[in-house]
Amino acid sequence: MSESRSTLVSVAYPIETALKLIFITLSPFNIRFTLLAAFLASAIGLLRVLKTPQFNKEYVGKVFMNNHGQNLLYISFGSIGFVNYLYYAPIVLFFAYGIV
Repeated sequence: MSESRSTLVSVAYPIETALKLIFITLSPFNIRFTLLAAFLASAIGLLRVLKTPQFNKEYVGKVFMNNHGQNLLYISFGSIGFVNYLYYAPIVLFFAYGIV
């Protein structure tokens, strides 16, 4: 079982990091798929940290207590309204810190 988890991390982490870099690069230009890159990076990060999704109160609580889960909520709010670099700044800082 630990081998499958290490495989998940070894596959998911580079993809997550690439998506974070794509988001950081696109964020000053506010290109069409900028939020999608951030959403996918946070979703992969959440799956990497919390493993198999479950549909119960405990798992939902873990999602909202996790930084990636909070990012997903924040990004979802941005997808329904106007965004600019000021909106992207906290996500850029979180992703840059995660990469470093």
